[in-house]
Amino acid sequence: MKHLALISTLALCAAASPAAAQHSPESGGSMGSALELQNRVTSGARYNQWGWAASHRPVALAGLSPDARRWMKDEIQRQAATPRDPVAVSLEMDEALGDDIARYARHEDAAPEQINRAILVNIMHETRLALKIAAWRADGVAPPGEQPWDVRIAQADANFDTAVQLASDVAVTVGD
Repeated sequence: MKHLALISTLALCAAASPAAAQHSPESGGSMGSALELQNRVTSGARYNQWGWAASHRPVALAGLSPDARRWMKDEIQRQAATPRDPVAVSLEMDEALGDDIARYARHEDAAPEQINRAILVNIMHETRLALKIAAWRADGVAPPGEQPWDVRIAQADANFDTAVQLASDVAVTVGD
């Protein structure tokens, strides 16, 4: 009788194990693998060591208001036309987007300075890309009365490097 109880207990445990594995993505069971594969294929996201959450995060800075994103696009166009110092852009951003940055910082559990610098890096990066694309489309010939493309691209590269340094300084300061 003891053996019958032991055998039936083992049989129940063995039967429950595959069923539980199918519903747990971490276990590598067939259902978890199928869901991961489906998510990977439909989203086009690459999976990395941080797992599902990292690969399905919304686009960076998408939590900003439409007005803030519009301001960013306008600033990219202003930077492409006449590059300005990243510090001046950062100060203007604080005036124009202060409330939005503070709200987004609370949502992301970050310091407002970090969000400001992330937006600044994004603006400088997008400006650099926009100038390179415009130069390529114009075959390297600048319109009359404007600076040559290589000068503007060099300034955009320098502004991007400065923005990255500012963001790095804030990250180190906040991290201490």
